[in-house]
Amino acid sequence: EIELELSRVLGKLFLNSDIPLLGFGILQDLGKLAASFPNLQTFSEYHSVIDLQSLSTVAFPKRDRSTMSSLQKMCAVLLHKRMDKMQQCSDWTKRPLSDQQLDYATLDAAV
Repeated sequence: EIELELSRVLGKLFLNSDIPLLGFGILQDLGKLAASFPNLQTFSEYHSVIDLQSLSTVAFPKRDRSTMSSLQKMCAVLLHKRMDKMQQCSDWTKRPLSDQQLDYATLDAAV
């Protein structure tokens, strides 16, 4: 079954302390995935997580927290770049993905 294979592969990554999970608000993402796939322990068991949202409050303590409350805002403040999130709520189940969706996914993963 696909879910078992997904759990096996992700389990190898998530349980490897040499491979940190890095993301902005990643703990919320993992919580949503765990709720969406309650039969998969993979999203509830991980060793090394680096949440850039949490780190931003430590790295930039004098900044107003509202300016660092999202990846989009943080990119604007720190990189002086606009991150277009229009594709975030598009239909990701429709195949093939559009060029705009692929561009968004690439940028979102890269940042």
